[in-house]
Amino acid sequence: MNKVPVRVDGRFRLGDVLGSGSYAVVYSARKIINDDHVALKLETIVDHSSSVERDQLLSRLEYIHSRNYIHGDIKPQNVLVGLGSLRHTTFIIDFGITKTYWNATTSDHIPFCHGRSLSGTPGFASINNHLGVEPGRRDDLESLTYMLIYFLRGSLPWLTSDDEKLSSSTILKRKACTTIADICLDPH
Repeated sequence: MNKVPVRVDGRFRLGDVLGSGSYAVVYSARKIINDDHVALKLETIVDHSSSVERDQLLSRLEYIHSRNYIHGDIKPQNVLVGLGSLRHTTFIIDFGITKTYWNATTSDHIPFCHGRSLSGTPGFASINNHLGVEPGRRDDLESLTYMLIYFLRGSLPWLTSDDEKLSSSTILKRKACTTIADICLDPH
C-alpha cells in the first residue's frame, strides 16, 4: 500500500504502523468522534472484478510479453485501478524482477534451466517456478489465473491469514494437492 489515507471511512485517523503481513498492514488509529484508541487492518481491495478488468489485465500482460519481457511477480498488490477518468483502467506495476525471455539481437529464446530459486511471491507463483524451472510467459499466465481466482473468491486454498506464515515449500505442497474444482469452489 504505497499511498495510505490519513483518514479511513471518515471515522478514524491513522497513526503508526503496528505490523504488516503479506496482504495487509495494521495501523494504530483513533476514532475521530471520541478519540478512542483502536487498531485498523487495511487490506488489498478484493472485489468481483469485471470481465473488462480481467480482459485488460490479460491485454496488459500480453503487451509486456510482446516486448520480450516476463513480469515475474503478478499478484494483487501489483495491480492498480485508475482514478477519475481512468477508473475503469487497470495497470500492472512493479517491474523489479522483470527479465527478458527473448534475445532480439540473436532471435534466441532464453535457454531452459532447472534448479533456479523461487522468484516472485510464493502464493501467486506458478508450480514450475516453485520447482525451480526458469520462469516464462506460461508462469505469468498461471500467476494471473491465481490472482483472478483470488479476486473472484477472496482467497486461495493455500493462502492463510497474515498471522500464519507458510514456507514456500508448504505453499507448493498445498498447490500441488489442490484440484481445479477446489480452487474454483466458492468458500462462502
